[in-house]
Amino acid sequence: MNVAAILCVILGVVVMAYPVVATLIMNQSQLVAAQKVQELNKSVYSPEQRKEFIERAKSYNDQLVSGPILDPFLEKVAPNTKLYQDYLTYLNFDGIMASVVIPKIEVNLPIYHGTDDETLSKGAGHLFGSSLPVGGINTHSVITAHSGLGTATMFDNLPKLQKGDDIFINVAGETLKYQVTSTEVVIPTDTKSLNVQNGRDMVTLITCTPYGINTHRLLVHADRQPISQQETKELQEVQYSVWQNWMIIPIILSIWFIWLVLFPPRKRSGKEGAKHRR
Repeated sequence: MNVAAILCVILGVVVMAYPVVATLIMNQSQLVAAQKVQELNKSVYSPEQRKEFIERAKSYNDQLVSGPILDPFLEKVAPNTKLYQDYLTYLNFDGIMASVVIPKIEVNLPIYHGTDDETLSKGAGHLFGSSLPVGGINTHSVITAHSGLGTATMFDNLPKLQKGDDIFINVAGETLKYQVTSTEVVIPTDTKSLNVQNGRDMVTLITCTPYGINTHRLLVHADRQPISQQETKELQEVQYSVWQNWMIIPIILSIWFIWLVLFPPRKRSGKEGAKHRR
């Protein structure tokens, strides 16, 4: 095999393998970050400190001025104001606010403050202007993450969630359980369902849809449910895979491509062709 053929093989494999490798690396880094904030809260901070963090966040929610909730994918959602800078000091555990766990679709993502491009490239973001994710009556926390990225899974499988599916928020050493009540697809400017609903303790997950087109928003609404100690323990023991089923396709294509180059189909000689024609 000549040098050109070898280079062709290497280039082809790199092109086909890149999405798989990049996604595995990003998924792993996000999983580590989510687990890090869970462990950090329990190993570094005392129960009294964690309780203080929660109470401070609840006080923030009580004082939250009811205003228009904007599409989380707009840059102006994260204004460079004193109010926003103050918001960044709440539930800030080494730069991470909390983590969101969705067993059905094997999601375990860190939640960061805000929803700017840089933040959403690392994991999920908490929408500034919505309630901090510490629970409580008359609260509505909005969490968003990308889907359709070529280098991370994030909320790719959010459309698979149905009524009754569980969503968990790990924050300041506590685990809050929410259950999906409804899903809807809206235009980016239709944010009325993101406001606080009287008497309810809610979380809404948001991502862009349709896949790869992103003209609308998929909203998954969930309400708070009680959680047992056994359920919390079982949740902590679950191991989430960074592997996705679609990854098998480029791997198979890479193997097929290498085989094709190393063992190309043999052409029949003129004599063999003549024998067959007889």
